[in-house]
Amino acid sequence: MSEFRNHTPTDPDLVDRIFEYLLSEFPQLAGRDLAKAKRAVREEFRGEEVYIAGRGPAERSQLAAAVLSLFNGRNASEVAWRLNIGRATVYRLLKQAGAKDRPTFPGNETRPALRSATATARAAKPSESPAWPSPLPTSLPSTQPSPPANSPSPTTDGLSPTDP
Repeated sequence: MSEFRNHTPTDPDLVDRIFEYLLSEFPQLAGRDLAKAKRAVREEFRGEEVYIAGRGPAERSQLAAAVLSLFNGRNASEVAWRLNIGRATVYRLLKQAGAKDRPTFPGNETRPALRSATATARAAKPSESPAWPSPLPTSLPSTQPSPPANSPSPTTDGLSPTDP
């Protein structure tokens, strides 16, 4: 709400700014009746919230294709640097591309097979699923090393615990 408190009726809004931009880029439009066009634009888009993307759909798809072609699984920073975008944008475009469009690179060739096996195991009935290993033992084996087989035990060496 605070941005509307400082707004006065004489300040240009988005429609005014767009038409000013069009006039600066296309001076041949200066003689035309732009007030009628502004009213028509306001009537058409009245009450809508607007988001203007930094890139158009064609440019976004070209960028996504470039990311997919350059990314090898370990070079997100390099791809971002080459395309002058952020590393987070690289990862977002890879995520949006989905698994079907992702490139195969050394180390991820087995992922589709692993996903398939996981999905099969999840779909299996409990009676058909592989048996889980038995629970861990409640008592752990001693960590003391056992004496060598040929060494005398403390009670058979001829010395009693009280002998010096």
